[in-house]
Amino acid sequence: MYKIFTTAVGLLSIFAVTQGALAQDAPVAPSGAEAEAELSIDLPELPAFELPDLTGEMRSLEELKGRVTMVNFFFPSCVGCNQELPFLKRLYEKYRDFGFSLISINIHPAQNRQLTRWAQKGGYSHPILRTESDAWRKAFRVEGTPTNCLLGDDNTMLKRYEGYSPHNLERMEEAVRRMLGLDK
Repeated sequence: MYKIFTTAVGLLSIFAVTQGALAQDAPVAPSGAEAEAELSIDLPELPAFELPDLTGEMRSLEELKGRVTMVNFFFPSCVGCNQELPFLKRLYEKYRDFGFSLISINIHPAQNRQLTRWAQKGGYSHPILRTESDAWRKAFRVEGTPTNCLLGDDNTMLKRYEGYSPHNLERMEEAVRRMLGLDK
């Protein structure tokens, strides 16, 4: 009986995570001082970083200033990540000319060798960055994957989505459109 109970609790936990029960969502607000005044939810700040992309070029958070950016934390063998990334790819292709950027950070260094082949197979053209230690997972407070942080044009984190959920995908696109001024 205990085994059935623990199995049921485990399945319910998995269902809750896959349905986006862990998503945090702060109201979309403009960047700068207005954003600071309107946002009261405790979203962690992303630490500055400089990480290599798949070609070895160093990329930083600073270079994203001036654009609305989704920072995606993933790893290649993550099932939810592989369900979500095709959507993020389409989002990037659809809105990049309007000022939207997407950057993905692999948080599982043991899978760095797979990244180039994995990215080619998925047809991903946005920057994909490598990490060399698990310290990144702690620094960015990533407890599960996928985790996405939506940044305003001043790199202030305005929204955080944890776990894969079709509902999160809809909310992500709505937030991106509003932040780009496409939905007023």
